[in-house]
Amino acid sequence: YPGTYTENIDISRANLELRSASGNPEDTIIVSNNTGKDVISVKSRANSKIKGFTISGAGTGHSGISLDTCRDCTIEDNKFLNDGMGVSIKSSPNSVVRNNTATKTSDIGTGRGIYILQSSPTTILSNTISNQQYGIYIAGSQSNTVSGNTVTQSSSNGIELESANNNNV
Repeated sequence: YPGTYTENIDISRANLELRSASGNPEDTIIVSNNTGKDVISVKSRANSKIKGFTISGAGTGHSGISLDTCRDCTIEDNKFLNDGMGVSIKSSPNSVVRNNTATKTSDIGTGRGIYILQSSPTTILSNTISNQQYGIYIAGSQSNTVSGNTVTQSSSNGIELESANNNNV
């Protein structure tokens, strides 16, 4: 329900949808209770969906939402504000990151809006990213689709492809 929640969430259940009741990220906010952790962490799960939140407060090296060894997950319609990384996806095939906003108003020019590591394939669609070091950073991942995104004011690169990236569109 609308409100501000100060917590870090660990999801350890498959087939779970975590969504705001209103669907409006402006009125349902999750603020990290511990900046040394990801705000929402999903590990070793399948078919999870996270939708409709403003997520903030993940410190350097941590994410608003982190998927680690998951599959078939969707992150959509969220707003990431001042997180070390907005979305981090590691070893998580068939993930979708759609219609999110990741921006910084403090510590501008550091971090990554969307970070994909060893996750093939991933779809990154219609996201808006600003004031990050890297807007979209993809490493060691093949057969990903990046389409319809807007990346502005990156201090390094808007989109970075690093090491062993094949068949990305």
